[in-house]
Amino acid sequence: MKFPFFSKKDSKKDLYLGLFLKEKDGLVLILSKKANKLELLEKKKFFYTNNWDNLTNDLDEAIFELEKKLNIEINKTIFFLYSYFIDEKSKELKKIYLNKIKEVVENLGLSPLGYIECIEAVSSFLSEREQTPLTAIIIELDAAYLSVFIYKGGRLTFKKTIPRSDSINEDLNLIFNELKGRFLFPSRIIIYNSKDLDHISSQILTYRWSEEYFFQLPKVEVLKEEELVRSLIKIFDKQIKDFPPNLPYDDDKRKKVAQEEVMGFMIGKDIQEEKLKETINLKKQFLLKDMVLKLIKRLHFSQLYFIFSQKFLFFAVLLLIISGLLISEIFFHTASLTLYVPSLKIERQLNLFMPYRVATISAEFSYTKNTTGEREIGEKAHGEVIVYNTNLKREKLIEKGKEIETEGLKFTFDEEIKVSTAASATNPGKIKTSVTALKIGAEYNIAKGKRFNIDETTYAEAVTDFTGGSKSKIQTISQKDIEDLKILIIEKAKNDKKFSQKENTYGLMLPQLSKFDLVDVNVSGEVGEESPTVTLKAKVNKINYFLSRNDLEKEIFTNVVSLVPNGYALSKNLLSFQIASASAQEDLVNVELKVRAKAIKKIDKNEVLNKVVGLNKSLLEGTLKKELQIDNYDFKIESALPFLKDFFPFRLKNINLTVSSL
Repeated sequence: MKFPFFSKKDSKKDLYLGLFLKEKDGLVLILSKKANKLELLEKKKFFYTNNWDNLTNDLDEAIFELEKKLNIEINKTIFFLYSYFIDEKSKELKKIYLNKIKEVVENLGLSPLGYIECIEAVSSFLSEREQTPLTAIIIELDAAYLSVFIYKGGRLTFKKTIPRSDSINEDLNLIFNELKGRFLFPSRIIIYNSKDLDHISSQILTYRWSEEYFFQLPKVEVLKEEELVRSLIKIFDKQIKDFPPNLPYDDDKRKKVAQEEVMGFMIGKDIQEEKLKETINLKKQFLLKDMVLKLIKRLHFSQLYFIFSQKFLFFAVLLLIISGLLISEIFFHTASLTLYVPSLKIERQLNLFMPYRVATISAEFSYTKNTTGEREIGEKAHGEVIVYNTNLKREKLIEKGKEIETEGLKFTFDEEIKVSTAASATNPGKIKTSVTALKIGAEYNIAKGKRFNIDETTYAEAVTDFTGGSKSKIQTISQKDIEDLKILIIEKAKNDKKFSQKENTYGLMLPQLSKFDLVDVNVSGEVGEESPTVTLKAKVNKINYFLSRNDLEKEIFTNVVSLVPNGYALSKNLLSFQIASASAQEDLVNVELKVRAKAIKKIDKNEVLNKVVGLNKSLLEGTLKKELQIDNYDFKIESALPFLKDFFPFRLKNINLTVSSL
């Protein structure tokens, strides 16, 4: 593979390339040293086209685009990595990632300065920003892995990495369980760098955590991506100030260093200094041997010297050396070997009928709201009228309560009246009487002289201005207010901690079937009663349905294990499920489940151990990949004697073998 762009331009000493690599995507950072301070010139996010298999091409395209845009070429490179890239025991890059990064460095002609763990940058950034020793739980999230770091008073007290499942809270419970009873956790949780962090933080915040974990409900914060990038740049800037990198920039020398020493150091440590330390340590070992020999030669006990010959002295020294080798082999020659074997993902939907139990939780709640009902109150207008009768032949009788009208306003007579016949056409019969408005309101306060037409021969006129009419609106309790309060109380109960449990002694709760009932309802007033507010108090009964988690997991395992092909094994630890729906049917519940599982290829550990015992590490790849069909592996050998560090222990018990999957 050729990358012609990298050979056309000269590198600039004040420019650095930062590569932030994650599981499915990464960031390319162009960093510049200006005024003794590291600044971000440009950044580009890129996504892997085929996971890590095509990482070199993906990085080449992203770097090429930025270098072309800025008209530069950069070789000095720092890698920013998540903690699950690092082996917790050896504190070194896992071989599977180290090999891929070596490939990137060699093919792209980079000069690697080393790598920095993101958590170191984040913890340092938070401590400096808040000017106080960090006390918090930091959660580092990627697509498939979750790492938890617990800091107390600025000191890292706990660290754990596990594969992620569909539930963030179940993952955290799995980790927190290891520390149950040892100490209370900090009530501050900080999460960074994953999709949908607001949703995840909401899940953590609303979860009902055990009182054995937290003294009070934890607060959840999200560290934004730009803050994470700033923390990485800041710690890198600090380290290159404290430990300026001393790398050769001649192309031939640089390529040789890239091939022989790639990622063999972390920033802050010079390669040549490390080699010098190894040489000094080796010389110290030889000096120690010389001192032992001189000490033996100085044992001039006169009587013993004549009894024992030089031959006996030779055998004594030989026995001492053999004993030392045996002690070293038994106690100090150890190795850890991790095998990454093929795996198969299994996804299936299951419909199961399971027996269930019912439990009821009760609690009292109250809720107050403003009333929305309205009612008009006021007084009716009243006044005096003169009733005229123009009929020459007949008197007019008007009963009490008869309605008369003027300009659309209706009034009624307060008493029964009789109007005499008219004496002439110009002298009608008449009588004075009082009337009252039919409805309340100031508009009924009519003026003097207003005329009321009663019939063809009878009419009336207002004697004086009418008075007393008034009207106003008041707030009252409505039936809708009461119904709304019932709904609000049920919503309040749904969000209450008393009702938020997911599991208890009864088993796994089915929230799809939960029911809420209101009893002993008490309202502060009646419908139509004047009041600006209304309060409803009630007892809420929540009916929960529970399944036995153990029985459910056994049933799921039984159904899924039949799908596992020969040569693979299904582990309960790699099986997860989600309840999509549930419906109760007499004594059984029909649950629809989405099941995910991972089957791992079976490996005979005894066969592997017998193959690698005493094996030279140069032969390990051929033995594991060709003979045992292992996808990849990672190992570390420790020994007090340097010449044994290339060989696996000759004692089976000294080899710690772990089987995992990618």
